[in-house]
Amino acid sequence: MKKVSWKAIKSGWALAAIFCVTFIGGSFNVGFYLPSIFALIGIVYLTKTKLRCPHCGKREKLERLTRAKKHEYHCSHCGELIEVDTKA
Repeated sequence: MKKVSWKAIKSGWALAAIFCVTFIGGSFNVGFYLPSIFALIGIVYLTKTKLRCPHCGKREKLERLTRAKKHEYHCSHCGELIEVDTKA
């Protein structure tokens, strides 16, 4: 059975935090906007490649995939159970 990687979910949260901090820092110093653009590109890439339903391939929200680690969560598109691989 296919599973979503916990490592990819953690990476998504890390990139989201980096984006928020550097975007807010960009209002004080324009030089912080460049790292925020790279973090945003990383989030989009990760969402398009790794953070998807393993059954139907549709995108799922990061919050919902995080919740699927400890609770039963079904895909909002196909209805299949999403499991998170916590070994990685």
